[in-house]
Amino acid sequence: MSKQQTEFPLERVSEIQSRTTDFKLLERIPLTLEGVTWPLKLSDPIGDEKKLVLLDVETTGLNIHEEVITELGMVVVSYSPSAGKIALLMVLLVYTMIRANLFLKKLRN
Repeated sequence: MSKQQTEFPLERVSEIQSRTTDFKLLERIPLTLEGVTWPLKLSDPIGDEKKLVLLDVETTGLNIHEEVITELGMVVVSYSPSAGKIALLMVLLVYTMIRANLFLKKLRN
């Protein structure tokens, strides 16, 4: 695996601006910054927010018969459909299942 690029490629700004359908700019949620408190407010509420639970499943691969789940993560968000923005974020669960899955795999064999 290659080392992740940490600096924005400023020399490519004009190319990115000219090919907007080929590029998307993502903003990292500042979960690791010092002083972050929960729930994390990302934008001011508008009034039409809906609560959603997002589930992230990490696996060792895509074959459901051979691969295993290694991590689960769940967050609750307040999402504004009119603004297309998440206003509030609360982490519910981050669970690493590597040991549990290795044990279950041994039992199956």
